[in-house]
Amino acid sequence: MAAGASSRVDLNQLPDQGGVKECLQWFTHEKQWINEKHLELCRVPAPTFQEADRALWFLGEFRALGWEASIGEKGVGEKGSA
Repeated sequence: MAAGASSRVDLNQLPDQGGVKECLQWFTHEKQWINEKHLELCRVPAPTFQEADRALWFLGEFRALGWEASIGEKGVGEKGSA
């Protein structure tokens, strides 16, 4: 598509597409878990420029899911290292 050209997308049809539909179903099914994780995240103090505790929380969550995760050198500050 040429730069500046636009294509029309019917957003009303988007939820019926296979991958989107499955994703929306997952979110609906996992709503309680998502809300619980959101509350856990919000309970971790993270004042501006002091987000290390929240970063460490995320790191633990990713690792618990089996993902390889780390925090960059500048991402932890004085709270420790990952």
